[in-house]
Amino acid sequence: MPVRHILMLALSFCILLGACARPAPAPHPVAREASLGLAPFTQPTGTEALLLGRLPELQGAIPADTLRRLDAAYAAMLKKSSAHRIAPLPAADAPVFNRFHESGSPRALTAWVSYGRAHRVDMLIVPQVLDWHQREGSPAGVTESAAVRLEFFLLDVRTGAIVNRSITEEKQLGLLEDLSRTKAFFKRHGAWVTAEELAEEAMQKSIKDLGL
Repeated sequence: MPVRHILMLALSFCILLGACARPAPAPHPVAREASLGLAPFTQPTGTEALLLGRLPELQGAIPADTLRRLDAAYAAMLKKSSAHRIAPLPAADAPVFNRFHESGSPRALTAWVSYGRAHRVDMLIVPQVLDWHQREGSPAGVTESAAVRLEFFLLDVRTGAIVNRSITEEKQLGLLEDLSRTKAFFKRHGAWVTAEELAEEAMQKSIKDLGL
């Protein structure tokens, strides 16, 4: 069968799937009067740094300078797309995790809540990179495609609770490998994207998921 016919069948199949899918529930809106802070991106490398979940196997490390570029990109995106004023907070005094409490329970939530209180915000967005694998190749072809897992948490600093969470985990696949990704395939113009481009898509998704 010609490739053009396969692509048309794939597109039709995914349109049918989309028509049958149930819409995701709307996130709880953030109060307009609440002050919001944006924590810097971090990469947990031990369980003590996790807010929820677990570390991936064969975790890919993200360079420190790339983390700081993600900080700038996310702050700019929130300024443009969010209905709220969100203040980027410094990375210099962000929590550092290297041990457990004597109780054996992780202290990540407590540490991030304390960080938010120190900066006098009501709510805190905490973005984390759990996994990072850069594309090996070019937009036209790869020997290894980009793969990321990013998680975004919205914390209520006043109560010390996690209010909402957004997760993006993706390894880019070719269209014929995953027919459910037809929309993303055409949005990316059929190109193999970088890990940074996958991260940008995750940031955009988080704004909706977190009710920002």
